[in-house]
Amino acid sequence: MGKKQKVIAQKMKNAPDPSLAHSHKKGAIVELVQPSNDKRWGRYYFIHYRRWFLWLTKSLEEYEETIKLLSQCRKIKIDEVRGTRHVEDDLRDKLELHSTQFLVFLKLGFEYMTLEMLPAVNQIQVAKNGIKKIDWDGVELNDRVIQLVSSLGITSPIPPCLFDFFVRRDIVEHPNPERLYNATEDGWKNNHLAWVLGGEIEGKNDEITNFVNVIAQTFDDYVRNNPIQGKLEGVQRGLKSVDPFKK
Repeated sequence: MGKKQKVIAQKMKNAPDPSLAHSHKKGAIVELVQPSNDKRWGRYYFIHYRRWFLWLTKSLEEYEETIKLLSQCRKIKIDEVRGTRHVEDDLRDKLELHSTQFLVFLKLGFEYMTLEMLPAVNQIQVAKNGIKKIDWDGVELNDRVIQLVSSLGITSPIPPCLFDFFVRRDIVEHPNPERLYNATEDGWKNNHLAWVLGGEIEGKNDEITNFVNVIAQTFDDYVRNNPIQGKLEGVQRGLKSVDPFKK
């Protein structure tokens, strides 16, 4: 894995305000909020949320558009003398973009899914079984997917195409001369769009969608059936922002 990057932001300025020091009952659901600060416009907050669903939903949209475009390519009139079809520039560009975004969003969705679910499962296991806390950030994505399935007790197999698609995403994210252009008889699949036109992208996303649905349902059931007490640490009540803001 590459070197981890850590960004240091300007420290936010707060001031105590007893009128804002509201309490909550024991066992109440507490929502975590993420702060942000614009030097001109002031402080923002938004509720901490799961991102994986957004990315995987977007990947599905891009996949469906890819298949529509691939279908258009297959309707191109064939040159019977050469035995080939010529894909015009506009159709080529659209297919390149949508198919690439499918792969990028798919892998991004699983990056977020594993790093949002595995720490929660691990936290439950630490509290109930004394299992060691794990730093999942240092574990490769394929291994995180395998561990998530194992930790949740899922017995249905991981679709083989999932890891294949991860590899294809790496190809578009890390271009080299062989991947940009490859007209060799046995190397053309190193080019992303050539691989898409080869048809191997088709008919596999349903397996991934079903797999994701199993993970999501199993994870929700696991968390609901294994409640543990939480403790808020480092919390200060009754604070307000004194950073400048524009109305």
